[in-house]
Amino acid sequence: MTGRKISDIGEFRLIEEFKKLVKAGQRTLVGIGDDAAVIENPRGGMLTLFTTDMLVEGTHFELGRATPYQIGWKSLGCSLSDIAAMGGLPSAAVVSIGAPGELEVEFLRELYRGIHELAERFGCGIVGGDTVRSSNGLVISVAVLGEVEKEKLTLRSGARPGDGVWVTGSLGGSIQGKHLSFTPRVAEARFLVENYPVKAMMDLSDGLGSDLFRMAESSNVAFHIEEELLPIDLMAVGEVDRETALTRALYDGEDFELLVVLPPSLREDEVVEKFSSRFNCGLAIIGTVVDRARGISLVRKGVETRIREGGFSHFGPA
Repeated sequence: MTGRKISDIGEFRLIEEFKKLVKAGQRTLVGIGDDAAVIENPRGGMLTLFTTDMLVEGTHFELGRATPYQIGWKSLGCSLSDIAAMGGLPSAAVVSIGAPGELEVEFLRELYRGIHELAERFGCGIVGGDTVRSSNGLVISVAVLGEVEKEKLTLRSGARPGDGVWVTGSLGGSIQGKHLSFTPRVAEARFLVENYPVKAMMDLSDGLGSDLFRMAESSNVAFHIEEELLPIDLMAVGEVDRETALTRALYDGEDFELLVVLPPSLREDEVVEKFSSRFNCGLAIIGTVVDRARGISLVRKGVETRIREGGFSHFGPA
């Protein structure tokens, strides 16, 4: 059999191929293409959220550079971040592990300790899973169920020209290990949806330079991002120049912060003050939603430069 290879089309076009082949089911309100699926819930006024992530040794972590506790923490944290991006709260998770037979039992005990402690922090029960032998390294698959009120559900598709673009925390720190110790922004997301009319939201897992394009496609808009407003992580700067730090903030990925779109009627100082009175991570406006035809641009001292689409992609091209 010959034809296109996965590396020819990239991760996101591959997902589009999958969407053509499957049906989501009558009770599914939002299927493939957002941070989590949204399913009808028998409890009145509520919706069920369902998401999954798979972590593979050599791609998402390296055994020599991450502790088993960190690997466990990250494996659940990725899915909790997806639930946060929908404005919801996690309720239960299943964890499946493929492990080499020679892996020590104590390693997996520590891995599960990382999973358990993060789950406890957010009230997410670990209710099952599967364990199999892997001949090609460690693989962890986590699926999480959550809930959200119908009126608080946030998708990627609600951004409109004129809205403000915001991010929590800082960008670019994954290069110094943030991706192994991040705190999913569940509480921060709940605060935002409970206090403001959030128009769109997603978690920044693949990098701002990639995830802006995912939200733009879903909302049929574009973005103008102000370079001087980007909260670049000090760990990303280190001893490098500003240009290198900016590149890290745009394209390194795995910041697991929230990209949030809020209406322009909100006062920036009031939003920041209220948010900062509850959380230490910070919240900053970084740009504006614009018409799709204007393109996704980085604005430097009034000069617009198109942002190159990039970031982490499992199979090459975005």
